[in-house]
Amino acid sequence: MITYPVSEDSRWSIWSISGNAIVAKNKRWPRADGQAVTGADADLVYLLETKDARPAFDQWTEKLEPTETVDVAANTVTRGWQVVALDQSEQDAIVPPHFTTTGGIKLKIDDASQNAFANLLTLLNQANTPDTDMVTVKDATGNMYAMTFADFKTEIVAYGGYCYTQFLS
Repeated sequence: MITYPVSEDSRWSIWSISGNAIVAKNKRWPRADGQAVTGADADLVYLLETKDARPAFDQWTEKLEPTETVDVAANTVTRGWQVVALDQSEQDAIVPPHFTTTGGIKLKIDDASQNAFANLLTLLNQANTPDTDMVTVKDATGNMYAMTFADFKTEIVAYGGYCYTQFLS
């Protein structure tokens, strides 16, 4: 139901009853005074446009798809978003080349990342870091993970082997 006068900054879509579809979008109300339209085509219905807030989502595993919900009886059209899970091939396409640890952490394999992990391992070894101390690493998607130094050493040796194999290929 439309309440008059309509706001001058509101936007409207026009719905064709016979066509069962929106025929125009993002239109201003046709009357400057915001009052009811007289003599309009009975086949056309004005729908107040509303927009849902963009929801939070994980860009590495999900994507947003636009939605449009038309309610002719309420004279509204709502444009929103649906969070959809990425399939594995879509995820692989956006995550940089990486090595996946036994714990599922994706470590980038670019030169800068390899140098950073090698430097961290050297620093921790030189500092005689106990195996039970916690080490935090950042994965290829920007998430932070904590693990013991003992686990880090095990994973970084496997990581180094993987990177060296990539270098040889």
